[in-house]
Amino acid sequence: MVCFNVIRVLDVLLSNYMDDLFKATDMSHLECIVRTILVLFRDENGSIVVESTDAIPSFVEGVQDSYNCQQLSVSPLSPFFKTLIEQLFDVASRNVNEEDVVNSSFAAVGSLCKSAPPNCKELVGEIPNTVVSFHSSFVASSLSSRGTVCDTNIANMVESIEMCIDRLDSAITPSSQRILDFTNDVLERGFGPLSQEASIRLISSLSGPCPSVIEPVFFQRLLNFFLNNLLQADEFDLFECTADSLGTISRNIRRESFNKALRPVMETINKVITNKDCCTLNHLRVVIILLADLSLSQGPYFLPFVPALLDLARAAAQSRIDPSDLDMCDDLADVQTAVLLLFNKLYESEGFDNIRQFGESHILPTLVT
Repeated sequence: MVCFNVIRVLDVLLSNYMDDLFKATDMSHLECIVRTILVLFRDENGSIVVESTDAIPSFVEGVQDSYNCQQLSVSPLSPFFKTLIEQLFDVASRNVNEEDVVNSSFAAVGSLCKSAPPNCKELVGEIPNTVVSFHSSFVASSLSSRGTVCDTNIANMVESIEMCIDRLDSAITPSSQRILDFTNDVLERGFGPLSQEASIRLISSLSGPCPSVIEPVFFQRLLNFFLNNLLQADEFDLFECTADSLGTISRNIRRESFNKALRPVMETINKVITNKDCCTLNHLRVVIILLADLSLSQGPYFLPFVPALLDLARAAAQSRIDPSDLDMCDDLADVQTAVLLLFNKLYESEGFDNIRQFGESHILPTLVT
């Protein structure tokens, strides 16, 4: 009961009094909050542990906002960063069979990584390897004790690594190959859609700072996986995540290299849009945005696919629906916005000088009527 009361007090403080707490120049109150959270981490009651780890994102956000930490090389959280990260991994390790505890622990790790001050970047660089090692023991323990692995737990682990990539950028390179091997393992094991989506986003994020690491693996192992996901149109979230990541990867790896993937990608897209049973307006919107990314990233390599692209854009722009169906009206508006985005990117691309006239003659009039 005492611990639950402490949690309630912490929740009130973090929700309503952050500015007042951190206006003071005396930092002892900050240390008191951290020490209290660390004590709650060690409680035997799983609900208390979850609530204490759940408090970390609010706590970090409050400190960031109150001290304008983005402008500081050393954050007020710097002295506590290492301890908090170590204790969160300890919490997850001690409660490996408690799904909620593992989820909240890695969500807290991700929150800390995302907000890590510059002087803690070296510590952030160690986190991906720690997550990968934890993942191996976690999967073995879960299979041994329960015969299954929680998809959400794996997704949160993957997302915590993605937060590290966002914070470190090119400094992630020394760990990139191990991260990629880890991600491939998650995809091959097929724990579930959440971990698949998180892994696809992680690969996409890694392609920015480490394109040379992603490029060979993309063609050897990942392209077919991505294409198969596009064909699973009934799993819309996975479909959208895959299309978005393909667009990002096409911008990040060498143009002449991604060119080898263009024809199979376009053939797969054609299968999607001709499947009338599964291709909704939302699918059409996602496809058009992907085509916009490909046209901009691939430039002249994309020219052979322009006729099919223009036919699709015209058909999309001329889509008609029941005007009394408000949800469908919203979906159609999103599709038409995607068409405008497509032509905006075509105007920016190399070798598409004749597109403006076509768009103004055949596409834009259908959007405004």
